Amino acid sequence: MGEVDTVVSEAQPVVTRDSQLKRLVNIFFAPSRAFAGVSTRPGWLLPFLILVVVSIGFQTFTGPARMEDMKREIRNDPNIPPMQAAMRIANIDSQRQSSIFTPRALLGMGILAAGKLVELSFIALAAWLTALLSGASRGFSVTFAVVCLSWLVSIPELLLKTPLILAKQTMHVYSSLAALLPASMQDSLLFGLADGIDLFTIWKLVLLSIGLVIAVGVKTSRARIVVLCLWGMGTVFSAFFGDLVQIS
Repeated sequence: MGEVDTVVSEAQPVVTRDSQLKRLVNIFFAPSRAFAGVSTRPGWLLPFLILVVVSIGFQTFTGPARMEDMKREIRNDPNIPPMQAAMRIANIDSQRQSSIFTPRALLGMGILAAGKLVELSFIALAAWLTALLSGASRGFSVTFAVVCLSWLVSIPELLLKTPLILAKQTMHVYSSLAALLPASMQDSLLFGLADGIDLFTIWKLVLLSIGLVIAVGVKTSRARIVVLCLWGMGTVFSAFFGDLVQIS
């Protein structure tokens, strides 16, 4: 019995403390290795918390640029009388936060974290249901972990965009085909569809496809169909509703 126990214990994979950190690094350089252990140890909490922290940091740093966009839209709207425009702009300026630890700021962080949870859960739920229909039997937590890991691509995306946003003092910074279109088309359907063909969105969906195959057990062809459907829905909704619905 002692020999059998020894053999069994040796056959079990040894999980080191830095395995989670290695997974986070591998998602950028060796995604197949990153997803290899997700089916048995989903470990979605750490990447999710990282995404929340990154999103909060991005919102905090780019807040002034977002306000400048709002004021610019008010000034350029011919339907707003000058007096009313001045009042709206003054109201926007009064909302500037001197500290990120005010009750209002903390509430905003909580809402942002909840929104990120809803966003990732919706994507994971759509992928998980499709996986079940295709015969895969992994739990929802595995699919959710795959989505969270794939969406870590938001880190290099925001690291690239944040300095540009701060330099230009506008949120209208694109890594998609929308960058090739004039600013006058920003409210058009064509602009919204072009914005869906985005470098980082494609990167996320490629990783999602790999994760669905390796960790969830979806066939490669069906995994591609899943991500294409998710991309299509996200692009169409984003084109019609702007920032209200967006895969990002």
